[in-house]
Amino acid sequence: MTRVKKLWIGLGALLVLLALLALLWLRLFPPRWAVERYILTHQEALNDYACQLLETDPVQLENYHGWSAQDTYHGWQVSFYPQSGKIEFQTSAFGLAPSSSYTGFYYAPSGEPMGYQGVEVAFEENGSGWSWEEPEGDNRQYTEQITGNWYWFEATF
Repeated sequence: MTRVKKLWIGLGALLVLLALLALLWLRLFPPRWAVERYILTHQEALNDYACQLLETDPVQLENYHGWSAQDTYHGWQVSFYPQSGKIEFQTSAFGLAPSSSYTGFYYAPSGEPMGYQGVEVAFEENGSGWSWEEPEGDNRQYTEQITGNWYWFEATF
């Protein structure tokens, strides 16, 4: 085999490997536009899933701990907060405590923006969405409405 042919085979294998790594990265850390597109494309199924969770007695949910029942949907971690009715889909998480960031989307039955993990926070309008920052710390959240009761969020702690 000639040196040029080996070089082309090696380059082709490298490109395939890079493409696979890029696909894996997008699956683990999907960009916001991809999440929004998924929600808009699958809104009916997501609404059905949300209604099913909202109608479920929290005591009957698997792994229920009094504040959140964990499930997965499309490979994303889902947490349901029965007190507020918030259903949160975590699409990515990065970092170690005390410095972590989370992104995802959620269903807000009230149609109003909600804090991360269903916690009440005082949002302020910010551009196309709402933001909250801890007064004496580095915790913050930004959220925007995608459609109807569905919101995108980014939280850092």
